[in-house]
Amino acid sequence: MEEFECIGVDPSSELCLKKVESAMNIEHGPLMIGIDSLKNIYGIENSGFVALRNIGTTIINQNSGLKDLFISRAA
Repeated sequence: MEEFECIGVDPSSELCLKKVESAMNIEHGPLMIGIDSLKNIYGIENSGFVALRNIGTTIINQNSGLKDLFISRAA
């Protein structure tokens, strides 16, 4: 998380807590959106969509560059 300081401000104050919240949203927001998207994608049970999803998963799994990209972003 990006470091910040609340110099001269109570660390439990609303001002300081808003800074923490903002920093956390910036850092973790993309991951949260990605996880939610995956949940939605894997929640679809339409057979045509499932087939496309499986093809996409296979392509990513067989492409070491793409696979490494996803793994590095998840770490």
